[in-house]
Amino acid sequence: MTTTVAPPPPPTPTSATALPRTERAPVRVDTPPAVACPVSSDDHTRSVYAAFDRAYQQNWETMTGKFWWERYPPDQAAYANLVLARNRRVVALAPGGESALDVGSGLGDILFDLRRKYRGLCGVDPSAASCRIAADNFRVRKVGNHFDFRQGLAERLPFADRTFDLVTCLDTYEHIEPDQRRAALLEARRVLTPVGRLIIVTPSRRALRAWTVVDNLLTLRRQIKWRRDPRLRRPVEWFALNKKDYCEDFCARHECARQLREAGFVIERFERVGFYPAPERGGFIYWHVNGKKPDHWKVRASIAFVNLFERLGLGQKMLFVARPAGGTP
Repeated sequence: MTTTVAPPPPPTPTSATALPRTERAPVRVDTPPAVACPVSSDDHTRSVYAAFDRAYQQNWETMTGKFWWERYPPDQAAYANLVLARNRRVVALAPGGESALDVGSGLGDILFDLRRKYRGLCGVDPSAASCRIAADNFRVRKVGNHFDFRQGLAERLPFADRTFDLVTCLDTYEHIEPDQRRAALLEARRVLTPVGRLIIVTPSRRALRAWTVVDNLLTLRRQIKWRRDPRLRRPVEWFALNKKDYCEDFCARHECARQLREAGFVIERFERVGFYPAPERGGFIYWHVNGKKPDHWKVRASIAFVNLFERLGLGQKMLFVARPAGGTP
């Protein structure tokens, strides 16, 4: 039996009520897509742009034509399935409307999945390289001209007030500097219509740390072997996560909820998604299935394992759905 990773089914179009065009800023998405790369005199902004660009150029510059879940090889299908499950959940919770914005749009995955619920698709990312890759991904898939990817920061969105019916922020909130998160949430509220929704997915600090300890215990023998290897001399890790050039600061549920309320949002829904924390680190599942054929029993077992924990709601990522206070419930 061959295990394949299939893309999520196309979402069903909705008839969600949208504001009259006179009450919202126009979304200019019918022109040929272009990547806007604004020049900033802000040293901090330039450093953030450079850090994310380095990450994409070093790791994903050759990903043109592929979305995030497609970067996993067949033996790592369990990780791809988790990304797909997260995206399917976001699409299911998105109410539909005229236009959607993804903050930290990366390779463009979620906007592609939302294409049948929203006519206008816009993405913002601090990496100009990721904007180019995402735009190429959409062209390769012949999405049309109703999309736009721009370089920018969550705390300074380059869009007019009341432009979007949906703003998503998936695995991005933790990469916004803590002292800029209030500004980022206020910007999301500014560009949302009164009937709009904000969907945030971000790892829980406590759950991520706990699952990291579990994973390090399961890989302890391998870590001890690495420590003894004179060519590696790698220390045994218990809590360590991959270090990055850019911000990666996780928060707890109560912190994120408080920040949303203080920025003028009403939380409508909370749930957990994404069970396994270690695809970047090469954790237990990675070493368990590395190099195996897609139909190997270990690969099939890894998929069943993570999917089970996903269904049980034991994920380490938090999903919030929120609306602007005073908006339509």
